Amino acid sequence: MGQIQRAMRAGRCRRFAYPAALLGLLDGLGRALRPGEGFFPESAFVTDAYTGLLEFGDNPLSDGAAALTGLLPGGIGAAWWFPVLLSVALIMLGRTAAKSTVKARRRLGAFRLAVAGSLLMLVVLFSTGLLALGSGVLIPLDGLLGG
Repeated sequence: MGQIQRAMRAGRCRRFAYPAALLGLLDGLGRALRPGEGFFPESAFVTDAYTGLLEFGDNPLSDGAAALTGLLPGGIGAAWWFPVLLSVALIMLGRTAAKSTVKARRRLGAFRLAVAGSLLMLVVLFSTGLLALGSGVLIPLDGLLGG
């Protein structure tokens, strides 16, 4: 009976899984759009924001997160598609945990995996010092604002 009651509340994982998935999609976009030689914005507002991101990226938290993602095989922690794939998994897990037609064990499993996936997404986001996440917002914004 307790398992059924916990499963009824498992859909609440969408409160943190969906925002983490959105941030992961922006991070993947930033990783894909950022040129290898660096990003040099034209807009003054974007330049100030990007400079702040570069300064924030030099902290021990991002170094530790980068070391953790460096442990993943094949360097997939640095690939643009990894946060996107993790975002898709978080959306699917949130949907599974919220379905009332799914058995209680499966809903609880989806909830627990969504918690673990959201924590992994935080590590992936901090591995670049939030630079890729900011690039996913600032590069298209610089294209809109222009010089």
